[in-house]
Amino acid sequence: DLALRIANLADSSLLARRLCTVRILLVGAPSYFERYGRPRHPRDLANHRLFHYAYSRSETSWHFWHPRQGRFAQTITTPLRMNNAEALEPALRAGLGLALQPEFLAWDDLQSGVLETVMDDWRVEPIALHLLTPPGRNRPARVEALIDFLIAHFANTAWAPNARRSSL
Repeated sequence: DLALRIANLADSSLLARRLCTVRILLVGAPSYFERYGRPRHPRDLANHRLFHYAYSRSETSWHFWHPRQGRFAQTITTPLRMNNAEALEPALRAGLGLALQPEFLAWDDLQSGVLETVMDDWRVEPIALHLLTPPGRNRPARVEALIDFLIAHFANTAWAPNARRSSL
């Protein structure tokens, strides 16, 4: 009846409603930064231990954008590659490296100080959380209720203050 998808969507026959934007943040533990320093430019990442989410847009490089310096792609090598971004969290918390993580996944650790962001003036293209439904407007009441709940929930989520309102 419906699906939630965190991605930049390709065209499909499904109806999609963007629930919120998901920023991608470069994060690491304070202990990592104490040991290895804080990168200031993407080229500095060549000297850091980087953990990579296997299903990201690029297998071999991370792409950044800066308002004054423009775009920059940094080739990466990684000692740890996972097909689940959540599985990177224990290594990040232990101060073993840096990773690009979705804001919602790192939110609690960022709020508590377990993780910190770095290179905040450089941006990674965000992704979005979408609600997908099959075409047609005849949905069971329970599906409509869940849709209404999800729309309200993500409009008020602390890590997604930029949720957009649109109809499905």
